[in-house]
Amino acid sequence: EAGVGMRFREIRTMGKRRMTMEFEVTESRAPSHLRIVCDDHGTLWDSAFTLSEHPDGTELVITMDARAYQWLPRLLNPVMKPLFRKGLNQHLDALKVHFSTS
Repeated sequence: EAGVGMRFREIRTMGKRRMTMEFEVTESRAPSHLRIVCDDHGTLWDSAFTLSEHPDGTELVITMDARAYQWLPRLLNPVMKPLFRKGLNQHLDALKVHFSTS
């Protein structure tokens, strides 16, 4: 059942490497807001998705925060930030195409 406490796994392919990340829904106000968290490889990933109505359609605001609590991610996350941004932009472009053609 969907809602706060629900857990799900996402499998990401980065090059030849596959990563599985487990997320938990921590806030849910259907249909306009969802927050998920993932504690993975020394970093707490906290992402919120908020939808709101606008005259031209619907606005999606995504807020993401990555808080490293181990030394290696503290060093690597800033270096990896451009790759994270590129991946997120690819996801957003795919969403835009999907909803533009639906």
